[in-house]
Amino acid sequence: DYAALPTPEKDDFENVFMQSVFWSLGAALIGESQNRFKIFVASKVATVSAPDGDSVYDAALRRFERWSHRVPEYIEPTPFKFYNVLVPTADSCKYRYILESL
Repeated sequence: DYAALPTPEKDDFENVFMQSVFWSLGAALIGESQNRFKIFVASKVATVSAPDGDSVYDAALRRFERWSHRVPEYIEPTPFKFYNVLVPTADSCKYRYILESL
């Protein structure tokens, strides 16, 4: 619900932009290249804190938050059917967020 979010400030826009840069340009990199890219971008934009590891910018909290902190508790489905099991992970939360944002 966007009405519940605080009024955006300059830092919010910069952080959302940084998230976009990391997700678009940085996503094409693998391994050590991602870390070097993060260090390079952070050195160019000193006012914005680069996301630490695998994280997302939370507009309500006005800070970057690790995906692992957004993983809900696993609740076993009843009745248990193996093909219905989806164990939430940081990656599944990330992809759900992306799909719901489209």
